[in-house]
Amino acid sequence: MISKIKYEYLLGLIAVLWALFFSFVLQLKAGFSPIGDDGSYLISAKLLYFNLKIDDTRPLLISAIHGIPYLFGFTDNIVIKWGIFINFLCWFFTTILLFKIISKRLNRKTAFLFSILFISCIGNLAHAFNFLSESIFIFMILFSIYLIHRYYESKKQYYLTLAISILLLNTLIKPVSIGLALITIVFFIREINKIFLNKFSFFLVTSLFLLFFQMYSLKKNYGDFTISYISSITYYNYLGAKADCFKKGIEYLPSKNERAYKFAKYSDHKMIKVANDDLNIKLKTIQQI
Repeated sequence: MISKIKYEYLLGLIAVLWALFFSFVLQLKAGFSPIGDDGSYLISAKLLYFNLKIDDTRPLLISAIHGIPYLFGFTDNIVIKWGIFINFLCWFFTTILLFKIISKRLNRKTAFLFSILFISCIGNLAHAFNFLSESIFIFMILFSIYLIHRYYESKKQYYLTLAISILLLNTLIKPVSIGLALITIVFFIREINKIFLNKFSFFLVTSLFLLFFQMYSLKKNYGDFTISYISSITYYNYLGAKADCFKKGIEYLPSKNERAYKFAKYSDHKMIKVANDDLNIKLKTIQQI
């Protein structure tokens, strides 16, 4: 029988070997694409550390995490390597958290098998090879789930406070996390007083402050009280553009069509308005069908 401590070590060994095997078979190396999303993350980090300004598409926390080496005078190359290292670290600890959660709910053997299944999901691992935020985002979601699990085990309110704090902070990694945070708050609405009134409530207040600061900064610098403009840009250039091309019977090329070129010339404030108007028009069209 595998002892308690050996399961974690075995998972760690398998994770490392699988990452090396995956990289060798696909000839996939950790890298940086200046023309992809990688470039926008690097720009946002430089904007924060050198100009003390928050980017319009990449939120405060992910920029702060990626740009830590700038504090010590390191170059862009070191920042990129640091970001990829953080990705692999988060991917690894996500596996361990998954194992711990499932082992408490079921048993250690089943948890081990599910963790191996997660390791084998090449999409999750592939993200870690790039200067992106997905690995950090997934880790923070699972970390919040782990804290909620600890709350159910112990009935200690501070676990719930920390879980919600993590989800709010994760909004500053990827804005979509705000939905998860709101759902969690609504689900535990009866506990709301206790959530705010315990010795760890400082973390929740800090998370809310940083979220407000993010939105206030975008309002001040770009014109809208929002977490990020990325959702509007993504909708308009992908979902909206694809629907428009389908309607006109033309080939859809992401970000390479007349609609995208025109949209890129707008200010951030106008972008969010144009995207919202476009979405409303399409929703009305669907209702008429």
